[in-house]
Amino acid sequence: MKVYFGESVDYQNRVASNFILASQNHASFIKVHKDNAVELIHEIDNRLSKD
Repeated sequence: MKVYFGESVDYQNRVASNFILASQNHASFIKVHKDNAVELIHEIDNRLSKD
């Protein structure tokens, strides 16, 4: 196990692939969340300015 996890090129490639896929999914989630948050802040500002 130590040799496989420490020296295996196959394992290193799998870890790198997983990291890339996971980070891309996470990045898109964060972008959507940020866009929604900014839109919500604008809506709150508009409602507060009307009062």
